[in-house]
Amino acid sequence: MVRIKLYGLVFTISQDNIHIENSYKVEFPIVMKEILEEVKKRLEECYITIDTPFDHRTIKSMVNEWIAHNNLYILGYKQDHTKSVDLDYPQTWYYRLGYWLLSRITL
Repeated sequence: MVRIKLYGLVFTISQDNIHIENSYKVEFPIVMKEILEEVKKRLEECYITIDTPFDHRTIKSMVNEWIAHNNLYILGYKQDHTKSVDLDYPQTWYYRLGYWLLSRITL
């Protein structure tokens, strides 16, 4: 497990998950994408050799999930759970579809 602090966020990265504490604080998809790219770059620079969701998912799919969590948080749905996001791998097809649908607009 690897822990990275970046842009005021704490990332806990394991083989099957990237947990972003208080992810609701990032509002814009372009910033989410840049943050995830920087986290991936830092892992590579530190020669972290564990298999992570970065090896199996696109950053775009991770941004979609992040947006979906933020939208649910803004709507007041289970805010104790949706304030942070877990970018898991593997995902079921219906979770992927749900995150895609929920990410079509940014609230």
